[in-house]
Amino acid sequence: MKGVNPIGQRDAISHFLLVPITSCTGLSSMNNATRDTTEAGIWERLIHPHGKMTSAVARHIVRLGFTDEERTRMHELVEKNQSGSMSPEEASELDNYCHVGSMLSMLQSRARQVIKLRRRVS
Repeated sequence: MKGVNPIGQRDAISHFLLVPITSCTGLSSMNNATRDTTEAGIWERLIHPHGKMTSAVARHIVRLGFTDEERTRMHELVEKNQSGSMSPEEASELDNYCHVGSMLSMLQSRARQVIKLRRRVS
């Protein structure tokens, strides 16, 4: 299939980001020594591209969370995983929830740091 490579969906990601695929392979000329290259850092720049996260944005991020319906679904998936009755699709879904939950936790941690710092300055 044209546009698909063995590494995954990098072509689709590159297209979405409107950057050449070489930028996704680490061949970018951007100085990474001064940038936070973690996933949380990338998300932070995506959410607030014009510099430091503002207190208003930080407060909004801290309030983000899964719905009750999503929490119920995650609980069901965990139970299926523990009993060994999980389908491959469900395993993928649980992995996705875990990844999103981890990223949300990292972003919320950064947001709480911003709020705490702004309170000290005020």
